[in-house]
Order: sequence, then structure tokens, then C-alpha cells
Amino acid sequence: MKKVLFLLSLCATYSLNSIAKQTPIEYIEKFKDIAMEEMRNHKIPASITLAQGCLESSYGNSRLATEGNNHFGIKCKSTWKGKVIYEDDDAIGECFRAYDNAASSYKDHSLFLLNNPRYGFLFELSISDYKGWAHGLRKAGYATNPKYPQLLISMVERYNLAKYDTLVLGLFKSSEKINGILATRLKEDQTLAQIAAVNERTERRIRKFNDLKKGQEIDPGDIVYLRRKKRKASEPYHEVLAGQSLWSISQEHGIKLKRIYKLNQINEGDEVAGGQVINLRYKASQAPQLVNDKSNILNEIISKEQKINYQGALHVHYVKSNETLYSIAKQYHTSVDTLKAINNLTSSVISLGQVLKVPKKAVNTSSQKSETAIWHTVEQGETLYSISKKYKVSIEHIKSLNNMADNSISIGQRLRIQ
Repeated sequence: MKKVLFLLSLCATYSLNSIAKQTPIEYIEKFKDIAMEEMRNHKIPASITLAQGCLESSYGNSRLATEGNNHFGIKCKSTWKGKVIYEDDDAIGECFRAYDNAASSYKDHSLFLLNNPRYGFLFELSISDYKGWAHGLRKAGYATNPKYPQLLISMVERYNLAKYDTLVLGLFKSSEKINGILATRLKEDQTLAQIAAVNERTERRIRKFNDLKKGQEIDPGDIVYLRRKKRKASEPYHEVLAGQSLWSISQEHGIKLKRIYKLNQINEGDEVAGGQVINLRYKASQAPQLVNDKSNILNEIISKEQKINYQGALHVHYVKSNETLYSIAKQYHTSVDTLKAINNLTSSVISLGQVLKVPKKAVNTSSQKSETAIWHTVEQGETLYSISKKYKVSIEHIKSLNNMADNSISIGQRLRIQ
């Protein structure tokens, strides 16, 4: 009899242990569609909703989630008239909201944020700015844990949750093939990180596919490859246009930049003079004429500067290695379109040593700053909304002064306010 009781006890224990807890991947797969629907309806990033759901419900395994369908730890408060469940939290036996199903919890989470004035500033952030939302939720008092933003951001990045934001925003996967390689083009207000997320790649991987160094930026309309570029192009040769970089040529033809260097006997970082023909399939018998001889560049700059009409409001900028028209525009607090118009450019392609005219009044040097200029260094927990309120200016005013495409800011970033 004792042996039978022991076996029954062992079976019961095995049965309980065999009920495996829901894994993070299972939880995300189960609720991603609801999170994206809530994003479409209420403008809350799906990445943040999923990250909060994962964190607050322990991937759907907490008692609040399993018995009360509460996935976001929202307490009753005086306005709640629905079902309740009691759980120890900051105090013993606190009242939490309970729901008929998990979908109701997700919908109530959206309405809780939307209808509560203290979360109002979050809806002025970019809908894809999950970092701003993470810090904003903590600032508004959603959680008392000082590390709450970092926990949410870590959750988003660990499980690539930003890809669901990208899907809702319509930033779809590859749209074309170049040299047989899947590719897309950068859109306005789109980032490499978003392209990487929706294509289930890391930003580092996308940069490697496109021969982009850390921090190097590209312009809207530029080609972004989603797979490795090839060792040979479909075209055997390419005639270099004036001001055209080897990087832009490698992007145009879908060939690795290092292969262009090797095929043409060029050192890494060198640029080829306009009018020269470079090989894209076979090894050249000799190197083409280069433009990165510093003494020649200096003479070219001097001669070009003599021809430039400053009109009392322009300044000369000498293009450095890895600079793009976008990064230069950002440096001088102007737009790419303005630089194109000033310099009669038909594309965003520029080259090392090229001389550009830029708005002189925007040059960021201590001798030329306006005496009334006001600058702000972003601190932890701050948002563009809170900074705009502090200085009593609009968000759009700050974005315009700093040539910002969205509301994303980072700790330590220096913003011009006036």
C-alpha cells in the first residue's frame, strides 16, 4: 500500500512539474497582434506594450495574469467598477483590476494611459521612440522602480520588439533587387535600426552589409542592402562622375567596397578623380588617378574659394572622410535641400575634398554663435516635451533648430533652444 501511495505521489508531482511556464517567445507570439492593433488604434508603441506585458506579468505566468487576466499590474483605484483580484505589492492585499480575458487587459492598458492626464506628454513623442516612452512612463509614475526604463528598453532590444512598431508604421521589407541582392531605400523619418528590426537583422549587421562605419549616416533615398553585396558587379566598368564617391558606386552596383579597392589597386579610403574609369569585375592593369593628394586638394580649394560668391551670408565647408550631405546639414543646422540649392547639386553624392557653400549664420563656432543662443544638455529621464515646457518653447521649434527628424533624444545630447 505504501508503495502504491508513493507512486501516486510521484505521478502527481511529475504532472505539476510538467505544466511548463510560458516562455518569453511564446508570450510575444501570442500577444503581438493585440499590441499592434492597440498601436494602430491608440498610438502607443507596440514594442512598449509588449515589453510592459512581459515585465509586469512575468511573461503571462504571474498570479495576476493567470487568475485575473491582468497583464499590466494596473490597480483598482476609485474609478474601477469591474472585477478585482487581491495581491501583495507595495502593501499587503492590494486591489488590482481583473478581466474576463487578456485582450481586455491590453485594451484597458491603452485607455488607462490615454485617459490619464499625467501620461499626456507621452503622446507627443514619436510613435517609434520606445526609449522616450520607457523613460516617460517612469517619470509619469507608472512604476516606482528607478530602473524601470532600462528594464523595458532591455526587453525591447533583447526580443527585437521594435519590429512590430515598424510593421504598423508600414516600413515594409525589401522592395527591390540590385545585382541580385535584396535591397530597400531609406525613407524620410526612417532609421537603419527600423530597417534592421523589420528584416530581423541587427543594425550592426545592416551596416556591415552596406560598408557603413559606426556613426556614419546616409540620406533618404539611399540604397540599403539586406544581404551581403557581391564580389563582382553585373557591369564590368563604371565612369566616375565628378564628386562621386567609391562608396556610392559600390551601393549603386551592389559590389563590396573592399573589392573595388582591390580590383583597382586603390588603398582603402582613397577616392577616384571624376572622368576616370574603374573596374567592377576584373583586376585593372594600373590604378586610376586619385583625388586625395592633400596638396592638390588644397590648391583646388583655394582656386574654388576664389570663384565662390559668398554674398555676405555663406561659409565654405571642406568635405572630410565619411561625411554625408545629411551630416553636414545637421552640423550647420540647415537642411539637405538647402545645401543642394546653394551648391546647385542634383543629388546627395559628395566626395572627399569637395568644397560646399553653407549658411554662414549657422556655423557652430564660439566666435559666430549668437549672444542670445541657449543650449541644453539632455539629462536622464528628460523628453523633448519636458524640455520644451522648461524653456517655454514648442517641440517643433527645438526640432527645427537642431534639424531633428523625430522626437528622439539621448542622454548627454546637446540641444539648441534659442
